[in-house]
Amino acid sequence: MYNLNARPRTKHGFSLVELSIVLVILGLLAGGVLSGQSLIRAAELRKATGDVTRYQTSLATFRDKYFALPGDMNNATAFWGAADGSTGLTAGCATATAAGTCNGNGDGQILLGPENYRLWQQLNLAGLVAGNFSGIPGSAPTAINISDSIGINIPKFPINSGGYTISYEWSNPALSSFNSRQNVLIAAPCCH
Repeated sequence: MYNLNARPRTKHGFSLVELSIVLVILGLLAGGVLSGQSLIRAAELRKATGDVTRYQTSLATFRDKYFALPGDMNNATAFWGAADGSTGLTAGCATATAAGTCNGNGDGQILLGPENYRLWQQLNLAGLVAGNFSGIPGSAPTAINISDSIGINIPKFPINSGGYTISYEWSNPALSSFNSRQNVLIAAPCCH
């Protein structure tokens, strides 16, 4: 028998208003995440810019105080002692394994390898950069070996787990009217 007074069964679901509110909330959350990522990237870029300025200032201060470039300084052991196991000469630096430092050859060129690694160590020993750099070359002492060097021999680059290095390189002829060699700061992002 059919009851005329009974309410018909209604199906419960979401109204269009409720669905639109949920979609708006999801859109706001997605937008917040994406804008947060761009804020993080902007902070990384600001830090990198600040690092470059700080390192340039540190190098100039070191040069003014010691009349030499860090890493290339031919009398560094007179200030900070010779690294254990070395004679204090550049040739002995390749096998030095402990505290102290080694002398550079004083030619005004910071070469990849021992002089480049000792640069950061000597800036640290002079109190001009923070960190605890060993000055000991990694597994490839004549090349920039990011994986062996970051945080040990060179400062960390804030983007993509890379590092900073300084090397005597050819200048870009497109930027000047002559080809010349000079010590340049290189921010080397890594591929991690």
